[in-house]
Amino acid sequence: MNTKALLEPMGSWAWWRSWFLILLGCSIMGAGFVLFVNPYNFLPGGVYGMGIVLHNIFPSIQVGTFGYMFDVPLMLTAMLVFGGSSVRARCWRRSIRRAS
Repeated sequence: MNTKALLEPMGSWAWWRSWFLILLGCSIMGAGFVLFVNPYNFLPGGVYGMGIVLHNIFPSIQVGTFGYMFDVPLMLTAMLVFGGSSVRARCWRRSIRRAS
């Protein structure tokens, strides 16, 4: 996929095509999880595989909730570790402002 097209002006054909393909891919993946992975208890690797295991242990909590419970801390950790010095500096400044 052409990542430059995501930065094009909103009315351009390349912008609409890129976002449509992203939406289509997310829809296909979501349908795959709902129709095949969850009902038959396939265990994919990663966060959602762990979510399915925990959903079988705690059936009152949905798989997606477990996914968010693991994805948000992983995303924050990745931003701090791989985001570079500007992300770390911004987070540090915000935490200092809140503590004051």
